[in-house]
Amino acid sequence: LRMHATNLGSTPPFTYLVQESYDVMALVHECREAGYPCYFTMDAGPNVKILVEKKNKQQIIDKLLTQFDNNQIIDSDIIATGIEIIE
Repeated sequence: LRMHATNLGSTPPFTYLVQESYDVMALVHECREAGYPCYFTMDAGPNVKILVEKKNKQQIIDKLLTQFDNNQIIDSDIIATGIEIIE
């Protein structure tokens, strides 16, 4: 989020974020407060990516569907295996 903060502090200020970006970030905070460990990350654009354990994925998707259309949600279904040391 530092890049986005820098953009807002520039002259003139600008942002790539849209209201929905902020709404998703707030929803992730609500989910964490409800006990679902999930986090968000972003690239340079307005798209928010949510990182969540598979066992909690459907609850997060259900929460997203209360505020967003199904066509706004992309389930990448990428399963990470954890840290791997390559020598």
